[in-house]
Amino acid sequence: MASKTTNGVVITDPAGLVIWVNDGFTRICGYTLAEMLGRSPGSVLQGPGTDPETVARLRAARLRGESVEAEILNYHKDGALYWIHARIDPVRDEEGRLEGFIGIQTDITDRRRQDEKLREHELRWRFALEGSGDGIWDWDTESDRVFFSERWKAMLGYAAEEITDQLAEWSGRVHPEDLPDMQRDLRRHLSGETPIYQNRHRVRARDGTWRWMLDRGKVVARAPDGRPLRVIGTRSDVTLQMEAELALQASKRELEETNLRLSEAIQRANALAAEATAASYAKSSFLANMSHEIRTPINGVLGMVGLLLDTILTPEQRGFAETARLSGENLLHLVSDVLDFSKIEAGKMELEDIYFDLGEVVEETVELLALRAHERGLEIAAVLAPGTPRRVRGDPGRLRQILVNLVGNAVKFTRRGDVVLRVWREAEAGRAPCFVFAVADTGEGIAPERAKLLFQPFTQADSSTTRRHGGTGLGLAISRQLARLMGGDIQLRSREGVGSTFTLSVPLGERRDDPPAVQPPWRGRGIWLVEPHRATADHTAGLLEEGGARCVLFASVAAAIDGLGATDVPPDAILLSQRAPGAAELAQAASGRARPLPILFLVGLAGRSALPGAAAVLSKPVRRAALNQALDRVLAAPCAQPAPVVTPVAARVSARILLAEDNSINQRVALAMLARLGHRADVVANGREVLVALARAPYDLVLMDCQMPEMDGYEAARAIRSAGPELFNPAVPIVALTANALIGDRERCLAAGMNDYLTKPIVARELAECLARQLASTSASAVPAVNWPELVARLEGDATHAAELLAQFAREASGLLERARGAWAAGDLLALRRALAGLGTGASHFCSEGLRAAVADAEAALAHGVDAEAALRGVAAQVACLLAYRHAGFVETSVDPTARRAPGAAGGRGRGEGPVVGAARTERP
Repeated sequence: MASKTTNGVVITDPAGLVIWVNDGFTRICGYTLAEMLGRSPGSVLQGPGTDPETVARLRAARLRGESVEAEILNYHKDGALYWIHARIDPVRDEEGRLEGFIGIQTDITDRRRQDEKLREHELRWRFALEGSGDGIWDWDTESDRVFFSERWKAMLGYAAEEITDQLAEWSGRVHPEDLPDMQRDLRRHLSGETPIYQNRHRVRARDGTWRWMLDRGKVVARAPDGRPLRVIGTRSDVTLQMEAELALQASKRELEETNLRLSEAIQRANALAAEATAASYAKSSFLANMSHEIRTPINGVLGMVGLLLDTILTPEQRGFAETARLSGENLLHLVSDVLDFSKIEAGKMELEDIYFDLGEVVEETVELLALRAHERGLEIAAVLAPGTPRRVRGDPGRLRQILVNLVGNAVKFTRRGDVVLRVWREAEAGRAPCFVFAVADTGEGIAPERAKLLFQPFTQADSSTTRRHGGTGLGLAISRQLARLMGGDIQLRSREGVGSTFTLSVPLGERRDDPPAVQPPWRGRGIWLVEPHRATADHTAGLLEEGGARCVLFASVAAAIDGLGATDVPPDAILLSQRAPGAAELAQAASGRARPLPILFLVGLAGRSALPGAAAVLSKPVRRAALNQALDRVLAAPCAQPAPVVTPVAARVSARILLAEDNSINQRVALAMLARLGHRADVVANGREVLVALARAPYDLVLMDCQMPEMDGYEAARAIRSAGPELFNPAVPIVALTANALIGDRERCLAAGMNDYLTKPIVARELAECLARQLASTSASAVPAVNWPELVARLEGDATHAAELLAQFAREASGLLERARGAWAAGDLLALRRALAGLGTGASHFCSEGLRAAVADAEAALAHGVDAEAALRGVAAQVACLLAYRHAGFVETSVDPTARRAPGAAGGRGRGEGPVVGAARTERP
């Protein structure tokens, strides 16, 4: 029995030396029986953190031959600390002689940690409230005992020992006129009628005076029948405020005296506010740790409203839903601002330091706000100065946050004209290179007296009650603080009626060892650009010249038509702006040539329309990837057929997805979003169910919530990555879903083996882009693990022999895979190539096209000096599919596998109900 219990069991001789331990003991501490024999448990498991008094008590009980119980801190074999509850009893023979001791150990580490967290939480809570100047009371309704803090007593002029914990100490000091109202408000809260207890009343102080007090409280524990068991609250001295209110009610003859009292009260309040600065920091720290929890319900609100807007609604209903959506988004922005502000105030803001593509960050920022700008009739563009490095080092997320705020404000406060983001690099001797981001608009401008206050928290350029633009007034304050944390700053130049320019200067590291960029096939071709807006023209021309095109820029259609007959750079294609008047004339002139010129139409996101017969349509502001894609296609073939619109959103790919989410509302939101994207999805509620589902069926992708009961997303991801043939595809892409938005969360997800990361509330566009990105990294089509008909045909129809040979190859493939993994870990490339060659040859013989392709990818990665780890994961996935194909029963009869049922059908996964292994995909390096 001792060997089967989950607790640790240790048996010692009378001297306390180990004779035997069970598996539970080894699991708790890491030491085996062989390692413990003849040794004292204390000499092995105890360390500098172990309480010496507890050790002495255990030793004394052993010497006396008595039973003893204790909770003690031990050290695991790997050095980790853990707590156990130990009970040690003597073992005696029939004559009472001591034969030894038996100890039962129970791991209580989690309970001890939870107790410690509760103690820390209560200490922080008490510290925060005491520091704010409020008194604290804690009422046990069963015993009518009340804890009064020292501050509570000091408000009335009493020393700590002068007031006991009797309830009468509280109610007996309340003014008789105020006592009934106070008791009424308290009874209403205790009965559940009101969410909190709050009452303002007079209390007699030690010197006999009456002080006005504001009591607030809340029931924090109730009995099963609803009776309140514990109430916690605070007391604030509001005497000054009440005196001011009473004074304001006095006659006009006392107005001057009342104003004087108010002035004095404000001065005293300011002095108290200065004394409470430390408490403010504590509250900000608490807010920084807790505000992100609000994202989970916001995810449900925004997700459901978004799904509602995708249904058929009346105009009135759509208006209501749009208002709800806008309010939810504003709430999310407010929460994010408050979270950032509180983290900065608490000194908890941390910055990433990674390499990133500066051009992509700038393009994403402008693209994000382009629709809003175009709806307002504004032109928006981003221009990187020639020679500006693209690969830089810093915090891309915070840089994007600052730019979105600056560009978003520019769009918000600009009625006509344009918003332009310009980027260049400034280098000074002896200093890190500084990158400058200048956001210029043609908006209203800001008065000098308002500009001085603009970067202060909770301040807007227009703070009147009739202002046209909302906002918390935190955005610019947070942006400047972030810029300064990054070693830079933000400055403002503005003229009323002319516009404003916000300039962000921030140092960024540069990467100089990047391989040269791949040159596009249209390098050296003549590309004409017709764009009247100067900044947009500079941006687009810069992209063309960066790709090696011979770019000719025209500000009008007339100039371009004139140039068709006389130019040193004959055009191979024309980029034509929607803003250019007479676009149809240029299209006609281009089509009338002996060799018609393809025209790529540049349009805004709002109210876009293209010329008939356009070779491609590009959304402004133009992104580099979209421009390269369009020109590659247009210049690679005749443009007889109009091409579809080039957009940054990838095409939809139908996939089978497993959603792991324990919140029922979030389940509904995510499932509906996935259905609208054309994907099939199954849902589970925790990590253990994820593993069960992946063992029953092959999925293309897992959406994994990070915080779930029983087994969280991190543990589930690690279990998937370390699994073997029991799962169909241990390399399945995993995308984390989390309400956290703190630095380090992404790294924690990736370290657990996840492939990507989405924060809640989930945005449909971000979800679609993430799925497209992850599904695109796998094989473009579902390749069968084994072409069974072909394999049987090769063996002249002998299905039994085919099954036997395939089973043997599946076992050999598993061994070759382990050999390849070991060679990769040891850096033995020759052994790795041999193992891959064996896998590839077998895959060809046994008609396993998916495995053959995965092996070819891995061999190509090695040949080109590319990190082959991702390609090896693809090989592992295909070997897992091959084993799953065999275990599923497909190869044990001559029945066509395509006729069998898919996983998840009624009856479970038994013989003849194997998985559709062809749904597995192969990662490309």
